[in-house]
Amino acid sequence: MPAGGHRCSAPRSIRTTRCSRHISRTGPWRPSERFALPQGVIHIERSRFLWGSRLYERLTLTNFSEHDAEVPLKLGFAADFADIFEVQGHVRKERGVHLPALVTERTVQLSYRGRDEVVRSTDIAFSLPPASISPHDAE
Repeated sequence: MPAGGHRCSAPRSIRTTRCSRHISRTGPWRPSERFALPQGVIHIERSRFLWGSRLYERLTLTNFSEHDAEVPLKLGFAADFADIFEVQGHVRKERGVHLPALVTERTVQLSYRGRDEVVRSTDIAFSLPPASISPHDAE
């Protein structure tokens, strides 16, 4: 997850349970033309949990600086719709077809029509509309 045009530091802590994962890290920002933040003052907390048939993810940024800061985030996403055999390393002779993504101001739906003609989809939704959104990322 790039933030401010940089990758975040290695995780400072990771807690995992059967249905959730919590990752804590700090940003790598150093003084520059765009960002005058010392390294480590922006803390990023990433929590994931399963509820029902969905995966939820929450990002929380905390600024430990004395000054307000605007930190742009870019979230990338994709869905390969690989079946369990492909995940295990088997190669298929034929695959289904990826369908065009459906994008709204707060959602992206990635879909695939399998060889069995069943359409499967992954829906990505944002609680607040991102500044920009595409079939591959949101900022």
